[in-house]
Amino acid sequence: MATPFPFVASTVLTAAQLNAITELPTATKTGSYTLVAGDAGSRVVMNVASTNTVTVNNSLFSAGQIVQISNIGAGVTTVTAGGGFTINSADVLTLAQYQGGSLVFSSASAAVWFPTAKTVSAGGLVLLNATTAGSGVSSVAITNVFSSTYDNYKIIVSGGTASAGGILELQMGATTTGYYWIGQQNSSSGLFAQGASNVSRWGIGSVRTAFVSANLDLLAPNLAKFTVFNWSVGVRTETTMAIDAFSGWLNNSTQYTDFTIATNGPTLTGCLISTYGYAKS
Repeated sequence: MATPFPFVASTVLTAAQLNAITELPTATKTGSYTLVAGDAGSRVVMNVASTNTVTVNNSLFSAGQIVQISNIGAGVTTVTAGGGFTINSADVLTLAQYQGGSLVFSSASAAVWFPTAKTVSAGGLVLLNATTAGSGVSSVAITNVFSSTYDNYKIIVSGGTASAGGILELQMGATTTGYYWIGQQNSSSGLFAQGASNVSRWGIGSVRTAFVSANLDLLAPNLAKFTVFNWSVGVRTETTMAIDAFSGWLNNSTQYTDFTIATNGPTLTGCLISTYGYAKS
């Protein structure tokens, strides 16, 4: 039975309605959602297969009101503040599948986030996004993954196949210039130093017909300073071994939220792109 909220003055409630007060109104969303004033006192359930957001805008709720948010979908849900609104929390604002929490509003412009369980341990990695490439795609865009919650991130690309051998590349947001990198390769053929200045993307790993792989740390992508990366890989081809170690930076102070994994030509099929945040506490 639907609950009798909101109460109206002088209304007589039935026994069934009184019993229903113990039931929390629930609405399931299948895509990113922006809270509305009518969500006060209810539970918003996210059931989305890909990364999604729940946005809280300014001047919708008043002090003392509560909205519960839970995630039952495979996509990570991020609770975000709209312009002029502040969300305070000692924990992260990301919800993996079957996690949840409550927004308790302290004013029309601020709320405190209380997760149902602590999700971060000291120095831990928190999974923010896990996206699998489709079949024969030239690039995979990962959106709304960098935020002020973390300063630094780890990106791992594994599994899958490619149409041909090549280089796995990383682009930050829509930026196609100002990428710098330097590194070295140590193989049976010898030791080689390499580098590039002001190119369109970073190279971050190997693309082979039998596998696609990368493991890198990304520093400060959402801060107003240079974004820096470090990566290494221990396999060069399906039959040979080499050690590659590279570092680089992006020559701007843009605060990024998105990135794209692409190649220098081959298409990708089925590789898993996992993005983690390094906990700050």
